[in-house]
Formats: sequence, C-alpha cells, structure tokens
Amino acid sequence: MIHFYPLRMSMPAFLRTGTRPIPLMAALLRFPDRLVIVDTGLHGEPDLPRELARLGVSPEEVDLVVNTHVHPDHAGNNRLFTRAQVVVSRVDYEFARSYCHAIMDTADPVEVFRRYYPDVQDKQLEKEARQGQRLARQYWRDDLLGSPQRIRWIEDRPNLPDPAKLQPLPGHSPGHYGLRLDTSPSLLICGDALASRLFWKSRLRELTPRFNNAQHLASKQLLEQCDGLIMGGHDAPFCCRDGGYCTNDEILLNHSQRGDIK
Repeated sequence: MIHFYPLRMSMPAFLRTGTRPIPLMAALLRFPDRLVIVDTGLHGEPDLPRELARLGVSPEEVDLVVNTHVHPDHAGNNRLFTRAQVVVSRVDYEFARSYCHAIMDTADPVEVFRRYYPDVQDKQLEKEARQGQRLARQYWRDDLLGSPQRIRWIEDRPNLPDPAKLQPLPGHSPGHYGLRLDTSPSLLICGDALASRLFWKSRLRELTPRFNNAQHLASKQLLEQCDGLIMGGHDAPFCCRDGGYCTNDEILLNHSQRGDIK
C-alpha cells in the first residue's frame, strides 16, 4: 500500500494570471520503506513546511525528492530536505542554468528569451522575457537543487522505490519528466506537462511559455491515454475516467486491489 498526499501551495501574487488564485502542487508519497516528495514549490513561501507539519512530517524524514523539471516553482525548496537524495534531469538543469545566467546578465531579455524559447509567439515575448528575467534574478541559484553530492541524474537511471517509474514528458522544458505509479488506481504526477485539468482533452492552451510546442503536444497526447489518476503542477488530482477531482487529503494506492480513498 502506498499513501499519496496531494500538497497544495499558493503562487505569489505577481505570478498570478486573471482573478483566480493559481495553486501550486507537490505530492508526498509514503512507500512501505521510503518517504518521497515530488516537487517542492517556491523558496521562501511558507505553504510547503506548513503542509508537511500538518501531516506530522519533518523535511529531515524525507528520503527522496523528485523534481519533474527545474523551474523555481517546482524545485525551490529542495534545500529543506537535507537528508534526501534528489532525482532530476541533468538536461533540464543545464538548460535552466544556462538560460538563467544569460537572462540575468543581459540588457536585452527579449533576445535571450527568443533564443531559448523560439516557439513563443512574438506578441508574448516582451511580457514573458521581462517576467523571466525577474524570476531568474529573484529565485535562481546554481545550487537550487540542493547539495551536488545528493543529486542523482535521471539520465543515469537512478533506482526508485517499486512501483514508481519515470515518464519522459518533454515540451514544457527540455528534460521534463513525470512520476508514474503502476498501482490501482494508477497515478501519474506530471508537473507542467499538463498543468491543470482545464487542458485535459481540451483545445485550451496554457499561457506559460513552452520550450517546444510539438514535444509538449506529444506529451499531452500521451497523458490523455491514461485511465487512472493524474495530478498536474497547478491543480488538484483528478480521475481520468470521469474527470472528477480527488479532493481527499489521502489516497491509498494498491498494487493488486482497487485503491481506497479517505
């Protein structure tokens, strides 16, 4: 039995679009012998420590951190987990580091943004480039992921607790991955490959920039073949069969029997 706890955080006001607050999601997974967290939110925001405390978990108890991708709203609190190994894509980290240094140091953020995100439409470039520069200057650190000694690159095929598997889902970023659990019900934590249920089998498009539109579409189509539970980076988990949200604090995932929801 695996215990799945969706952790809901808030985005800062300057990153919100529209009038509705945008949630930011992480997940705590309690395997029989390991405690795993997927994504860690923005550095300096109090929600994640508060959510863990609510569950009676201290960051030092976590054995493994998995980052779906290297954006500051998904890896910003890695340094809280001082004992954990960190599983993340080297491709994604090196892209993020190169981009952040380039855009932090430039007087022309639009040129840098166009170079790293060539699929972004011209009408979005100015806004996205200015915000990208602000985000990099405010949140980027080369040790964003935590201690280098504890990093296990996905490209080196690190061991994960059974039955967890890493699912390539590029497009939003070059080395984006999801974490898939082949349980009953199955679970796919997909980060920003499908940020919200709003985009599930829908023609709606996210406003956030993509590294590669074609890859992002292929990843979305792969996700739409799922028939279990999906949790994106900015929405509560939902059931693929009926589209209904899972609003429970704890979801039990079983290897051989249908999962029970508390």
